[in-house]
Amino acid sequence: FAYIQAKKGNWLRRILLIVTFMALVPILNSAFYMFNQSYYARWYYMPILLMTLATASALEDRSIDWKSAYKWVLGITIAFTLVIGFFPDTDEEGNIIFGVFTEPNNPMYIARFWGSCAIAIASLVILGLLLKQFKKDSRVFLKNATVAVCVISVIYACVFIGCGKSHGYDSKGIMIDQLLEGEVELGQSDDNVFRIDVYDGVDNTGMYLDLYSINCFHSIVPASVTEFYEYIGEDRGVASRPTTDSYAARGLLSCKYLLNRDEGDDFEGDDGTKMPFWSYYGFQDGYSIYSNDCYIPFGFTYEYYMTKEECENYSGADRANMMLKAILLSDEQIEKYSGILKSLADDYSIGYTDYSKQDIFIDYESYRDDCIALAKTATGRLQKSNTGFTYDYYSQKENLVFFSVPYDEGWSATVNGKAVDIEKVNVGFMAVPVQEGENDIVFVYKTPLQVEGIIITAISVVIFLIYIFTFRHIEKNHSFGNEYPEGDELISVWKAYDIDDASEIAQEKEEEYVLPQFDVIEKTQTQENPENDDNLGFFNINM
Repeated sequence: FAYIQAKKGNWLRRILLIVTFMALVPILNSAFYMFNQSYYARWYYMPILLMTLATASALEDRSIDWKSAYKWVLGITIAFTLVIGFFPDTDEEGNIIFGVFTEPNNPMYIARFWGSCAIAIASLVILGLLLKQFKKDSRVFLKNATVAVCVISVIYACVFIGCGKSHGYDSKGIMIDQLLEGEVELGQSDDNVFRIDVYDGVDNTGMYLDLYSINCFHSIVPASVTEFYEYIGEDRGVASRPTTDSYAARGLLSCKYLLNRDEGDDFEGDDGTKMPFWSYYGFQDGYSIYSNDCYIPFGFTYEYYMTKEECENYSGADRANMMLKAILLSDEQIEKYSGILKSLADDYSIGYTDYSKQDIFIDYESYRDDCIALAKTATGRLQKSNTGFTYDYYSQKENLVFFSVPYDEGWSATVNGKAVDIEKVNVGFMAVPVQEGENDIVFVYKTPLQVEGIIITAISVVIFLIYIFTFRHIEKNHSFGNEYPEGDELISVWKAYDIDDASEIAQEKEEEYVLPQFDVIEKTQTQENPENDDNLGFFNINM
């Protein structure tokens, strides 16, 4: 703040003002995370680093006035604390409560807020005391400031970790016993691949237990995953947490088992399970396990296709039900494969009533029938490999084989040794064309542009080495005078500051030690020989 006030027209000042403005405007704020609707604040690390640079530069400039900036920052901090901490609101019962983060049944959020605010205000108070030392003795200031930063960092870390653990999962009972050291045996192997679902549990339970899962807290996933979840009405920010409304997505995604944490909300109640057609399987390592009666193995085929317009006659989770009735293709794909698949609209009325056609039902019974029909076509054997997976499949006719594996440009596929196009179907997944009879399908994944990246890196290393050796050779055979006027000017300023500091320190030392001693000696000599008072005084000063 002091830097912004003092440095008019400076590039760093302009950037700080711009990013501050962008942080306060929602649409500009979201520009740093690709205009995603989910709020993400990690880009704030960039302006924080710029503020750090501005602070360091301000400390080097003795002409900057810290008092005004300090008062502004302290006042703004206290104002925000009071507004957020005492903002009036009502709870679920209509009672008046104060504080944006106040939750009657969970006091930890408001405690965390007040703890953070208390640390911030205390830090500013300490900073005010340190700034008084700055002009007197910069070395003492730096030493005390370093100690203060270390102490405050430790205190805030303890508050942050303590609050996080207070509304997180039990470290010993869940994270260690059930996940890190836990084992749930469901028979999964490289040639028996399926997914699990986790109800009211840790997001990455599947990763801990070495099981494939539809639940995942991970921000680096193929864009097709986000596209699919958004299309069926599910939010996919940094985690995949499909709700029980999307029960049909479990069948489409080859989800075979569901794990219900023993201390979590019950998946099964008086009215049955929260989703249809799940049966109790057993209890292992703190989890009640349920099996999916509508499980569809990986690699199945369809009889019908549908267009995007037809699927969008239905909303939300119902679209997943529709993807169990027909494969969703683009217009270009329909032109390509209409000869091997039938249009769903030819036999069923979609979005309107046609008494000459069958009606489409979105209900539990239809869901079960669709899953059973698709499961009968999944007769192949999928086996995972280090580079992808293989699938041996016998097809009754020419068709598209669907895999609920997220589509990505890094995938390539061959059928019986011949390269085939991978089609992006059902919004975000993969399918490949197969011929009648035996089909040996091989999927291989390579990171896109990995080879090009390696080549560019190798060329860059060679250029860098040439640069180093060339200039070392030039330096050995030529002498250059190093010219850095900006550095020389800065060094001269620092020297002036050091001289001023040294003069102030010397003056303080002289007043503290020399002058008191001189007064004693002068008084003594004057008493002994009052006639030579002036001469003795002059002599003693030069001593």
